[in-house]
Amino acid sequence: MLQDAIHAVGQYVDLLQLPETQAALLALASEADRDPSLREKVRGQVIDPQRRLVYEAWERACARGEVEGPTDIDLIFDMICGTLVHRILIKGEPVDEAYLTRFVSVLLAGVAQVRMSGGI
Repeated sequence: MLQDAIHAVGQYVDLLQLPETQAALLALASEADRDPSLREKVRGQVIDPQRRLVYEAWERACARGEVEGPTDIDLIFDMICGTLVHRILIKGEPVDEAYLTRFVSVLLAGVAQVRMSGGI
């Protein structure tokens, strides 16, 4: 699960670290606040495909028996996006392999702990 999750999250990191993606996302964030139709386009063309990567990684982990059943993919995706957008776009810090591995490890450990307690 760890390597699959690192790969899925790493694809999002690669996208966020492109200068053209950063410029576009910052501009879209500003405009989408005032334009609901633009917000929907961003959701459909940018957010949903990235969310799908997280869902597919979870499904593969379920198929391998590494995790069990459904979970709150929206919450997990929001945690991934919030953390990485903050680090890359707000703080201006890179996400290298070591950071990515630590982040995904903490995320998966948290999901496992909450699932064991019946929370997700």
